[in-house]
Amino acid sequence: MPATIRNTAWRVELKGGATLAAGAPASGTGNTINTTVNIPAGAGNEVDVIVTGTVASSATGNIVNRATATPPGETPEVDTVTTTVINKPGPTIVKSGPATADAGTSITYTLLIGNNGPSDMMGAIIADAIPGSIEDVTWTATSSGAASIIEGATGTSNLLLMSVNIPTGAQNTVAVTITGTIRPDASGVIRNNASMSVNGNITQSIPLKRSSVNVAH
Repeated sequence: MPATIRNTAWRVELKGGATLAAGAPASGTGNTINTTVNIPAGAGNEVDVIVTGTVASSATGNIVNRATATPPGETPEVDTVTTTVINKPGPTIVKSGPATADAGTSITYTLLIGNNGPSDMMGAIIADAIPGSIEDVTWTATSSGAASIIEGATGTSNLLLMSVNIPTGAQNTVAVTITGTIRPDASGVIRNNASMSVNGNITQSIPLKRSSVNVAH
């Protein structure tokens, strides 16, 4: 079995007059499957080998699995199955900020980005357009667990752009702290949204929870 299949287990099911050879295993675990069977001629005499496992969350491309049956003194019979792996992460993103703030004072937003799986999330793009009513914007990102920041861990503009890798798992996250100063002449409500694009050509726009700030003078 390919290495991209984890927690592999297998068992032999005998049908008709098929039997296991003396001392041959009827089941096992691990990615190497090897047993010996006796199959008389005739319809209904067969051996099924049932294999179960879990596709690694990091798997991509195709999984190619080849099985071989070798009759004594004969040419081996080979059959191959190719399975296309579809990467399906479960991106999560939560934004928080104050409900009210005074014009001319500092403001801080936070983003928490994660992946509920089942697949690893690689090369996700995080974008956050900070409104022009907030000046002197800076941001800093940190990763936890096996998550990593490819690009954009820090910045100093109103357009936050980041690229991250986040394997599946609650312990793997990226946290972003965004700070700035509300313009002295700002008033009303400041709304700040962000988005996340996943998987290159297959793009999912993940809207953040809106962070709306009522600005007071």
